[in-house]
Amino acid sequence: MPDFQILRLDDIEVDNSIQPRAKGLDGGHVDDLAAAYTAGADIPPPVVWNLGGERFRLSQGYHRLKGAKKAKLTELKCEVRRGTETDCAIDSATSNQGHGLKRSNDDKRRCVELLLKLLPEHTDTVIAEKAGVAQSFVAERRGGVFKSDLNTPPSTRTGQDGRRYKTNKPKIRLETGEEFPHLNERG
Repeated sequence: MPDFQILRLDDIEVDNSIQPRAKGLDGGHVDDLAAAYTAGADIPPPVVWNLGGERFRLSQGYHRLKGAKKAKLTELKCEVRRGTETDCAIDSATSNQGHGLKRSNDDKRRCVELLLKLLPEHTDTVIAEKAGVAQSFVAERRGGVFKSDLNTPPSTRTGQDGRRYKTNKPKIRLETGEEFPHLNERG
């Protein structure tokens, strides 16, 4: 059973680094939501995570929160979940798959890249399932995420069954093709 609470808007932390929209908020959608709040429409509550004590961070409903502020609301009914900052970030990255403003291809790419950074040890299939995209899309993005961050991919990945499997780690190379020996030596 979800836990709902009325929270002051000023008490809700917003971390734009986990915001699932690649291009940020859509101003027209925010305006529509503000008008709907002003008219008293029944809008699904945003999802926030209680990170301990009175610390609440938004994971779903960035447009709704901005619309509520634009409508000059000071409080809003929210669905409250409990967990860690990572739980909150994963929830944010995987939102908007079946409701709200339709996800663009850039939004899907951002979702996959966030999940790969948060869950690098998970298989492409697991990431694809969480992101609501094809496994091939995840595999393509995985190479780009690790290349751009100069991180080495994990030596094992966790499958859907929860078991860990060894991976074939590609060598990390510069754009020129030169290898990074110190990175390639990591296990």
